[in-house]
Amino acid sequence: MSVIKMQMKKLNLYLIGVFVLMFLSTTLLGQKSEIKTSDLIGCWTDSREENLPKSNLNIYRSCDYKEYPFSRFRFKMDLRDDFTCSWYHLSSNDRHSMREGIWTFNNETHILTLFDLEGRIVKKFSIAELNEDIMKIKI
Repeated sequence: MSVIKMQMKKLNLYLIGVFVLMFLSTTLLGQKSEIKTSDLIGCWTDSREENLPKSNLNIYRSCDYKEYPFSRFRFKMDLRDDFTCSWYHLSSNDRHSMREGIWTFNNETHILTLFDLEGRIVKKFSIAELNEDIMKIKI
């Protein structure tokens, strides 16, 4: 085999290796982690004290995670397994109250949407990460 043919063979193997690595990195690293609808069920509270400056994520914690410091208003939502929900409504007269509605979750886009009983969108969240006691929401 000539030297040129051997170098071409090495180059071809090298290029094949590069393409395989590129494919694996975009396929495996580019996938979103799986979020199950059942993992969303429960009460979630805005834990804004944990938000990092210049971060594009808001932190929510399970409602019984800790005692939260006093706040004039702290958003809270309770997602039930029958897709009904309640959330803490910010009222203009400071008489905040829990409101009832329904919720949906898109497994592909990781979008959680809260609706009031008339079907109007109340809140829409893009979930970046979720486990049993922390929900990270893209802002």
